Amino acid sequence: PEMNEAATTNLWGEVRDAAGALTAAGTSVLTIYLPNDTTATPAVSNPSMGIYGLDYVPTLVGLYRWHLKTTGPATAKTGSF
Repeated sequence: PEMNEAATTNLWGEVRDAAGALTAAGTSVLTIYLPNDTTATPAVSNPSMGIYGLDYVPTLVGLYRWHLKTTGPATAKTGSF
């Protein structure tokens, strides 16, 4: 599906430890792959323990893919919109 410009998309992920509890990540990087074959790496928010991401406003019409990666612990979440 193609996204309309200026529609906010929620890109959020949870980071959990081995016991399943929400935990702080050492680092977090969100890479967004735009429809024009470029990438964006906006700053990631951490509003509460173990919650990482942001609300993203697309600037182009088309398919976006995203990848949120953390270390300490290592996690990854991907998606598209």
